[in-house]
Amino acid sequence: MSRGRNREWDTMITAAKNWVDLRRDAASGIESLRTHFTGHAYDPHWHDSYLIGVTEQGVQQFHSRRKQHQSRPGTVFMLEPEELHDGDAINEQGFTYRMLYLSPQQIAQYLAPLLAEGPEQRKLGFADTLRDDRPLAYAVWHAFDAMRHDHPALIKDAALDRLFGQLTQHRLWRASEPVYPDARLALQARDWLIAHHADNPGLQQMAQSLKLDRFRLSRLFQAHWELPLRA
Repeated sequence: MSRGRNREWDTMITAAKNWVDLRRDAASGIESLRTHFTGHAYDPHWHDSYLIGVTEQGVQQFHSRRKQHQSRPGTVFMLEPEELHDGDAINEQGFTYRMLYLSPQQIAQYLAPLLAEGPEQRKLGFADTLRDDRPLAYAVWHAFDAMRHDHPALIKDAALDRLFGQLTQHRLWRASEPVYPDARLALQARDWLIAHHADNPGLQQMAQSLKLDRFRLSRLFQAHWELPLRA
């Protein structure tokens, strides 16, 4: 077998070992993800949601907040909306994790008293990306199971109350950053892409719609989001 075929075969074997199981709770809208990856898991990206999960098996290596992290079994990982991150396995055993996606609206709903008491012009974030906190890990695990297996409403509510009770111990109030002109343009570019990506637009079309030079558009997008437009 040629080297090219060897590489293609290795890629097929690796892909066969990876799996993703994503579900959405009909009542709350909370999404739960359980997945396993070997090798390279995913390129840098971000979400509109708060992410909180637990590594089940293996070592989950990723970059976030300009640092490299390694989440091991039992470690809780937490990411804020629009927080850039990637993912890789450090060996052939790969890694498995379970995670909940919580929208800003859901955070606001469940933490309304806390948010009402928070400082003005501040937004709620996570103090740490990784936490070795057994009570928090158990709370994430049980909330995941309650959502995943569609437990009775009272059990779901109790599991979520437990989770958010634990999360309040790891909160961090972040100052709302002023929106400078270039940052505002980068936000507009992001929103334009979300609205028009299905139309397969080109860079020139995007730049004309935003009334920008295409080269300036590329530079400011890369500077703000730490990703090229093509990503």
